[in-house]
Amino acid sequence: MTKKELRKKYISKREELSISSVHNLSHSIVSNLLDSNLIQENQVIHIFKTIESKKEVNTDILINWIWDNYNSTQLCTSKIDYSTDVLEHFNFNQQTKFELDKWDIPVPIKGSKVPPKDINIILTPLLAFNSNGYRVGYGKGYYDRFFSECSDSAVKIGVSLFDELVQIDDLNKFDVPLDFCITPNNTFRFH
Repeated sequence: MTKKELRKKYISKREELSISSVHNLSHSIVSNLLDSNLIQENQVIHIFKTIESKKEVNTDILINWIWDNYNSTQLCTSKIDYSTDVLEHFNFNQQTKFELDKWDIPVPIKGSKVPPKDINIILTPLLAFNSNGYRVGYGKGYYDRFFSECSDSAVKIGVSLFDELVQIDDLNKFDVPLDFCITPNNTFRFH
C-alpha cells in the first residue's frame, strides 16, 4: 500500500479505538519501553506531546514516570516554526506551560532551545511501520528532516498502538528508518 492509503487506514483504525483502549495500550507501550532499558538516566530525550484528538499514544505516562524516577534526565519536545516549516526543540519540565498550535499539538509557551545534535533518544509518533523500521507519519516529513539533523548515535524509537507490520510501496530517499518500534505487545529492533 502507498503511504497515503496506509495513513487513511490507520487513522480510521485509531478512530475506532475507545479512549480507555488508547490509555491501556499506551500503558503497555510504556511498560515495554521501560523493560527495553532504552530509557536511561542522564539522557536528553525528545518526546512528542500527544495530540489527544488523533488518539495518539499517551506520552504523558512516560513523561511522568521519568519525572518520578530520573532527576538528571532532560526532556524536550518540538514546536513547528511555520515560517520555515522546520521543527525547533525546547526543554520542558513540570512547570512548563503548554498551548495547542494550529494542528492541536501541545507546544511549550517558553523554554530554552535544544540543538538536535544534543538529543540521545527520539520518541517518534507514527501511524504504521514496516519490517525495516520505515514509518508512515502524517505526511509532512518533519521527523525525517529532524532525524537527519541528529547525531548518528541518537536512538530513534517509534511507538505504535498497533502491532502489525505493513508493506510501504512508495518509500523514497528522504525516508529515515527507526532503530526500534515499541507496540503494546512487542519491541521491534531494526538493522
